[in-house]
Amino acid sequence: MLIDASKPFRTDRGTGVYSRLVLALSASTRETDLWGWYKEGAVIGVIFTEIGSVDVISLRDTIMSKVQSALQTNLRHDQIEDILISFHVFPDDPGPHNGNGGPPETRLHLYPDLQAQNDTKRDAKLIKRGIDIAGSLAALIFAGTAVSAHCGRHQAHLPRACAF
Repeated sequence: MLIDASKPFRTDRGTGVYSRLVLALSASTRETDLWGWYKEGAVIGVIFTEIGSVDVISLRDTIMSKVQSALQTNLRHDQIEDILISFHVFPDDPGPHNGNGGPPETRLHLYPDLQAQNDTKRDAKLIKRGIDIAGSLAALIFAGTAVSAHCGRHQAHLPRACAF
């Protein structure tokens, strides 16, 4: 789970938002769960360990309910509205309960080290597509020229075969 509290951290510096958010996380997580900075000073990441094989949607709903309740106990309403919470299941499951629900390429923000690799693949795919199109056009032009030359030489013998 990612808790993006960058706006409250930025706008409410002296009001203890960080310490109250830590209290909320302490109240809504277990001792075995790990949490810390995902992006220092902005986003807190929480890893829920030892989940087992449960329904991911009901697990997400339960965890989100506990976290929301703890936030309401420890923070003001306007601060809670500025906090964005996302839930991600690993290994990647492209279902609607996992982040934005799109294919893994749309969740590259979770894997910044793979962004460059994805960009390289995209460039290679564009180049390959261009080569495919150029090759197809060349084949059509060559075939058209060959048919035209053939029909020009044999028009008297095969008038129907060369009529377009």
